[in-house]
Amino acid sequence: MDWDLSEASKDSTSQFSVQAKKLATNFPEKPDQDVGDVDKSFANAAKTLEAYYEYPFAAHAPLEPMNTTAHWHDGVMEMWVPYPAA
Repeated sequence: MDWDLSEASKDSTSQFSVQAKKLATNFPEKPDQDVGDVDKSFANAAKTLEAYYEYPFAAHAPLEPMNTTAHWHDGVMEMWVPYPAA
């Protein structure tokens, strides 16, 4: 069997990380609100801290179809149901 990947997504976590770091350095041209003077506050601060945080993409999609099977036999109802992992 040959897989046709021509229409497949080419997204990757490392690509998202690079894009996020690039976007984090660019502030919007027009801020939503003008509250205080950030540059002046940083310049006058006794100490500042800079950090960059990221987390990997995690799809919260079940691996199995979310359905239930019920079987009535010998006066007993046997049920098979999906169990959430989280």
